[in-house]
Amino acid sequence: MVINDAAVAAFWKTCCGDHAIAESAYRHVGPFSDPELAPYQQMLLQLVREGTKRATARVDMEFEKYGIPRRVPGDHWLVTDTAGDPACLVRITDVQAWSFLEVPLGFAQREGEGDNSLAYWRKVHKDYFVLQYEQWGVEWRDDHLVCCEGFALVAMA
Repeated sequence: MVINDAAVAAFWKTCCGDHAIAESAYRHVGPFSDPELAPYQQMLLQLVREGTKRATARVDMEFEKYGIPRRVPGDHWLVTDTAGDPACLVRITDVQAWSFLEVPLGFAQREGEGDNSLAYWRKVHKDYFVLQYEQWGVEWRDDHLVCCEGFALVAMA
């Protein structure tokens, strides 16, 4: 995915000025999910806009595969849309890793997707994770670690 660096830099600068964030502060940049595997990226952004989505999950292996540093509470994440343009800025509030089957209902509900049930969360996330693992040539197992991140919305683009 190509990131619109100029638009990201401009949005970051605006957010820093509006929210008293040091421009030199480290920030993560990228989408909630791989747009090629998740055509519902825009729907996730709408849930953030509505205040429904305040958490996200990714397999722990993704950080290693893509060289993405694990986020920690206090980190800022400039979330991009499917075109690589800024969509929103969030601040990570909490991070917990569980095996896939140990992710609790409370976390699934914070993701705000579907009917907010754990069954729904497991189905859509497993579908996505299996596709990721297939790309990597790795077999999915339900005991793989999932990094669950809570966040607070700072600004919408």
